[in-house]
Amino acid sequence: MDVYAQADALPDAVTRRARMQHLSAAGIVSAVTGFQGVSAARGLGGDGVVARVGLDPSDAAGAVGWHTALAGLLELDDHLLRSRSCAAVAAAAWASAGRSSLAEVLAATVAGNEVAGRVGLATALGSPGWGCPAATAAGVAVTGGLLGGLDEDGLAQAVSIALASASWDNTPSADGLAMAEARAASEGMRAVSAARNGATSAEDILDRVVEKLSWMPLHGAFSGMGRAWLTDTISHRRFACAPAAVTAVESVAEILARHVKAADKRLRTDQVERIEIHGAAMLGAMASSGALEPASIPWSLPEALGVLVARHDLGAADLAPEVLAAQAERIRHVAERVEVFVQPSRTAEALTAQIEVIGPLFADLGWRDARRMLSPLRSAAALSGGEGRGMEGVRSVARLLRAAVGLRRVSGAELSAIDVASWQLHLPVEVQLYTTRGGRWPERRSLPEGSPGADWSHTCGFVFGRFEGTGREEAAQRLHGAAPSSVAWPLLAAAVGVSADS
Repeated sequence: MDVYAQADALPDAVTRRARMQHLSAAGIVSAVTGFQGVSAARGLGGDGVVARVGLDPSDAAGAVGWHTALAGLLELDDHLLRSRSCAAVAAAAWASAGRSSLAEVLAATVAGNEVAGRVGLATALGSPGWGCPAATAAGVAVTGGLLGGLDEDGLAQAVSIALASASWDNTPSADGLAMAEARAASEGMRAVSAARNGATSAEDILDRVVEKLSWMPLHGAFSGMGRAWLTDTISHRRFACAPAAVTAVESVAEILARHVKAADKRLRTDQVERIEIHGAAMLGAMASSGALEPASIPWSLPEALGVLVARHDLGAADLAPEVLAAQAERIRHVAERVEVFVQPSRTAEALTAQIEVIGPLFADLGWRDARRMLSPLRSAAALSGGEGRGMEGVRSVARLLRAAVGLRRVSGAELSAIDVASWQLHLPVEVQLYTTRGGRWPERRSLPEGSPGADWSHTCGFVFGRFEGTGREEAAQRLHGAAPSSVAWPLLAAAVGVSADS
């Protein structure tokens, strides 16, 4: 496969997102490096060089796995529509760049995104999670294989080997998700080496993977290569929190900022009477309090908001163990006052945004399958009062599903039939923060910051903000504006913070 030909075919918007993907991954890894919690990732095979964020050419698999673990450790990593492969694919490009041009690196990055995204999307009706380790393994194999000089047959074998080697578990525990993705990334790189040495895998491995991971594989997700770009669906996270909680955290952050403007001082934790969060079903799993541990807090909305109010930020530095210990009383004061209310109507709103865009993929979906999709919503509606407003939300999704089922008469159920660039991630929430002095601070959000459709300049601002104080601000700007013909590795190395000779 000619990587230069791939680069020439990339739309400008897709190339722009791939550049930001590299900058975001470099900034996240830099923020987490040296964090006490990263010691758990040492089992991936990285040595001292890798631990300093270098890319050890003698252990590319360990290096890529290490970087993937760092990026996902605190829920700061980027994600596609249905894959958390963004940092892993970027790291695979760093480890394989050699003397490739920036155009080649970006093309290989996009190719990895497209394959990983399709595997993840094809298995969407299988797990409520946001990740798919098998998708990450496949994406890494594509990126590493393209830059490593594999021909089309070798590349196909690398992907097959990666899929066969990666975990087929779509529901790892929250605290194990980063490690599951990291192991998959390592397997993707090992698959490239194995394919180069003549190893092969079963030809039907992709079918077996999607059948294992999904009760209704969306085979149309594998179409539209070169016409539908899943890279357009990359979402960047400003705060360290699980994807489902992004808009809730952003809402409270906005309230805190408004309070500073109005009162000319920060809201103190002891001034918080309660925080009400009204959102979709995805927040339900995050409503319980958790331990004050760095990797646990992003998955517990009460604790995450406790840190946010105590620190007025929620990044890697705010989750350092010594910071959590010093702020423990303040964090718990706020966490105990967070109330989460799951509303089926908002769940329906979130799902509606998805179905309206990716509906054609459901063309092979029978109504019995559609009813299976509705069952979690019906349960949530029952818990919220049965036949009231909650059931109206269920019915609205049911109507959309009927329309999607009907599409099989007019659509080939292919990704090329979808305007992927118009896809947006909607997570509707309404937040009310009440103060001890009788104040009420409301905020409503649906579209997360850093996601498709959000203000691009704001996204660039917080991604570049990850480099502040690192001494690599200029390196990040150089990578962002470099000509496609530039040799990629010196630019990437400077942004990542390692020697270009490593």
